[in-house]
Amino acid sequence: MSVYLPPTAAPPREPELPRVRPPMAVTRKTILLAEDEHDVRDLIQEMLGAHGYDVLAARNPADALARASAFRGTIDLLITDVVMPGGNGRDLARHLTASRPETKVLYISGYPDQGRQLEPAGEDGEAVLLKPFTRDVLRQRVRELLT
Repeated sequence: MSVYLPPTAAPPREPELPRVRPPMAVTRKTILLAEDEHDVRDLIQEMLGAHGYDVLAARNPADALARASAFRGTIDLLITDVVMPGGNGRDLARHLTASRPETKVLYISGYPDQGRQLEPAGEDGEAVLLKPFTRDVLRQRVRELLT
């Protein structure tokens, strides 16, 4: 195979190097996750951790409140299942935001009727995400709430 190009008198161009942007400052955000289903909790924790969030995982409302009490930093977001043994996400959110009013709330639910009662937003504007959801949808909702 031969390639014929027309002759030119122009000097060769310097290749354009990609512009390197300075890295953006990363602000670590902490999320308290309350989910009673072990596999779902682990999956959500892995998904959030992969996007740079620090996740405090809890298996029920009492465990979530204990973890929040022991944590001295800011909890930026509570992601809580609506229906759990030993309590519910609504009561957990009320207790947590009473002592940490800066904490945003994202309710997750596998029960469409529970989610519809909260949609389009829960009391005081908390967001709702119905299960099942994708990694991208979770990331987008979390980002919306934390910006």
